[in-house]
Amino acid sequence: MKAVARLSLLLAGLLLCALAELALVEPARAESPGRQSSKSTAPDSAAGLDVQDLLFLGPVRPLVIRLHVTIDGKPFREEWQARFDELFGLEDRDGDGRVTVEEATSIVRDMNGGLRDAPQTDVSAIAPAAAAGDQASGDKKDAKAALIDRALLFAHIEKTLPPFSVRRRAVVVRDSAAALFPLLDTDHDHQLSSAELAASEGQLKQRDFNDDGVITPGELILDPTAIAAAADPAKADRDLNADEGVVMVIEASTTPEQIADRLLAHYDRNRDGRLAVTPPQLEVSLPAPLMGRLDANSDGVLDRQELGHFAEHRFDLELSFLLGRASAAESRRQQRVAVDEGLRVRKKLRDGYKLELGDAEIDFNRDNRDPRQADLVEFRTYDRDNNKYIDANEAASNNVGKAAFAVMDADGDGKVFKGEFSSFMSRQNAAAAVRLQLEVKDSGQNLFKLLDVDGDGVLSQREQRQAGQVLAGADKNHDGLLGGDELPQIIEFVLGRGIDENSEAKTGPSRLVVRSAAKASTSGPLWFRKMDRNNDGDLSQSEFIGPLEIFKKLDTNGDGFIDREEAEAVK
Repeated sequence: MKAVARLSLLLAGLLLCALAELALVEPARAESPGRQSSKSTAPDSAAGLDVQDLLFLGPVRPLVIRLHVTIDGKPFREEWQARFDELFGLEDRDGDGRVTVEEATSIVRDMNGGLRDAPQTDVSAIAPAAAAGDQASGDKKDAKAALIDRALLFAHIEKTLPPFSVRRRAVVVRDSAAALFPLLDTDHDHQLSSAELAASEGQLKQRDFNDDGVITPGELILDPTAIAAAADPAKADRDLNADEGVVMVIEASTTPEQIADRLLAHYDRNRDGRLAVTPPQLEVSLPAPLMGRLDANSDGVLDRQELGHFAEHRFDLELSFLLGRASAAESRRQQRVAVDEGLRVRKKLRDGYKLELGDAEIDFNRDNRDPRQADLVEFRTYDRDNNKYIDANEAASNNVGKAAFAVMDADGDGKVFKGEFSSFMSRQNAAAAVRLQLEVKDSGQNLFKLLDVDGDGVLSQREQRQAGQVLAGADKNHDGLLGGDELPQIIEFVLGRGIDENSEAKTGPSRLVVRSAAKASTSGPLWFRKMDRNNDGDLSQSEFIGPLEIFKKLDTNGDGFIDREEAEAVK
């Protein structure tokens, strides 16, 4: 009996201890990481470490897209933090949670994930001022003697080398698409009437520089900046401002005011500091329940203060991405949730999504390349003179940062041999493997694609003349006008690991689609092919070298063109 009593007391004591520990645990926040108020709070639960929220700015409607991303079955933020912990542990030899400026610089460099110098590598600025006179002891004594706390360094790296970032890509076709709409919108009301579309052929003649009757994307580009972008797409990539794109990364530190400012910058066309939510001045379209919550005074416009409450909006879409290795069970658990019934999401075969969002169409793809498996034979591409080492000039011409080259050149002889290069790259690839990047290619509201009925990359005379006919199929609200969400914004997202630094290699020369003359030159009678100088498969009156009476006789349907069938019918 005494043994039983002692056992009961022991169990009771253990229970009380457990309850005491539970009382000290902070309750899980209802807020999700990246969707919090002005107070900056890092994700605080294992379930939230895989979450990244994005604000997508469509032509007329903003959406919040929530991503759930894992790397090798683990939340991506957890993997990023594990890499930081590993590097910090290697430098913090005495385990006191502090490192010197030199050691912190080494950690920053190895969290970069690339050959270019990491931004803000001078971490002495974040060292506490009081530490300047604090003499360290042991192996941490150096000239500066400033010690940086682990949490302080973590916050610095999370801001400058974040686990998730967005990179915009220049799309040359966007410039031609953007030029076409205002060219046809002769009354400048941001909409196209049936009359304006019907007049397309006459309006586009001013851009037919070679007088062949066919309009190419290049002929629509008059802006010198756009022409330069077509010639040097890599430079166009570098010149893009991430703050002006269609995607905003919502972090734990993002404030409601920042979201409101981004919404105003994107949608406030008349720059009055407010967004009109009702026709005819409508600038932004929101679901009725959300509109009711935001428009507190029911005046039909949203000011900056009201837009600040948009941060309380949870999310419209929820998508999952599995990077690296994933078990069959994890793949089966991969889900997506479309909150708004007006949004259509289709899962693609290769772990991506096709999103139809009313005013936008997004092709959302996954790049599952693992930077840790990079081929180190790449050394040969840097060693241009093939002398078995990389010198400073070769490094600079390959976008290798000066600080990175100095670290690789461990013996300071100005030469980086393959072993030195491979050692440095293995550390950078380990960091790149835990840094996610969303690549965004925004082709804009592509009227060109809508008018290019046969999809051959040019606007033929027939397509220009029949432009008015596209209104019947594209006029969703049946108001006789084409505009707003009736011209979907075409966007491609690619989510992958690693911070892409070689845009020059990936982007390459512009490859606008041009008509292939092969099909036109082998179809129809010889006389038809000879006259069809622009190879568009039709003979216009200007191309036909015979009398007008003969042209009208051969044009049996009276549409102003002699097509291949009509030509073949000639006896």
